[in-house]
Amino acid sequence: MYKKNEVNYTDSLQRLDLAFNKSIANNLSIQITLNKTHYLNNFRKLNKQINIKSKFVKKITIHLTAFYHDLFANDKRTELFVEKVNEILKKNKNIVGICVHPDHLVSWKHLKKLKNKNTYLAIEVTDKKAFYGNKISHLEGIFSKNSYLKLVIDTSHIKELEKEKILTFNKFFKKFSKRIVEAQVSDFGNFYKDKMINTTHSLLSIKKDSIIKRQIKKLHAKNKNINIVIEGLLPFGKIGDEMLKNEISYLRNIIY
Repeated sequence: MYKKNEVNYTDSLQRLDLAFNKSIANNLSIQITLNKTHYLNNFRKLNKQINIKSKFVKKITIHLTAFYHDLFANDKRTELFVEKVNEILKKNKNIVGICVHPDHLVSWKHLKKLKNKNTYLAIEVTDKKAFYGNKISHLEGIFSKNSYLKLVIDTSHIKELEKEKILTFNKFFKKFSKRIVEAQVSDFGNFYKDKMINTTHSLLSIKKDSIIKRQIKKLHAKNKNINIVIEGLLPFGKIGDEMLKNEISYLRNIIY
């Protein structure tokens, strides 16, 4: 966090600018996170920032989040949220995908309007603590009612769910491999030496988990165009820059 009064890691235009700059410097595409509450309070500044920076990256994916007290729903706030995000989509044709946690919404009425011919709309398999979206039956129920949706796999979430015997990667892949368009990749656990770091999403290159490595290979073999998102926590400063380079190199060796 930059400031003690930040409620959420998305509540910072400075961090978004830094993420764009790091992606541009390393010739990476980018995933940006938009929290419903924060975005509605700052959409003018955020849209301006995204429109300026988006010209310098090849592809953008957007991760939508919401607090449980302010879910995406059939309400005026969600309608306005979708209206303003669609303004970004119209100006930036390199936004290729949008994902959301299933437990962050109670209605697709407005949110489904974010899907267009250039941009997929997907759900992400959630972690153990989420009240919905972390079981095969949950996902099957969502797709039965919303066949247009795609799917995002999170390797950290899958590792946790396997550990808790909630679902397995193999069953997940067998059931939904044709829907998977994005992989958010990190390791489940905290493998950083800095005691100030608190996370369950570590960079893959720290521990080099062989099981996750095989999963990424399998996902890429199935879909060569899958969007791979580095989701391991990246420390600030020079150490973070070095760790990012290591993560890029590690992933490239896995895929290529």
